[in-house]
Amino acid sequence: MNNVIEHAGASSIGITVDDRGGHLHLTVRDDGVGGADAGGPGLTGIVTRVTAAGGDLRLSSPPGGPTTIDVEIPCG
Repeated sequence: MNNVIEHAGASSIGITVDDRGGHLHLTVRDDGVGGADAGGPGLTGIVTRVTAAGGDLRLSSPPGGPTTIDVEIPCG
């Protein structure tokens, strides 16, 4: 959320959290300017934490937006 507020220039943020057969699925979507980089300092930390939990992070952020981050983490 902090990254969106600081960098995206978004007017709205949507968050969805679901339990999908033993996996936590989280989607964060904004209507900002796009161009987010998974190798940037803020997202690198998120990717590191998701990976450490055995999860997967997918980023879609074309120039002009929107940006969508999908995270899936196994949970018991």
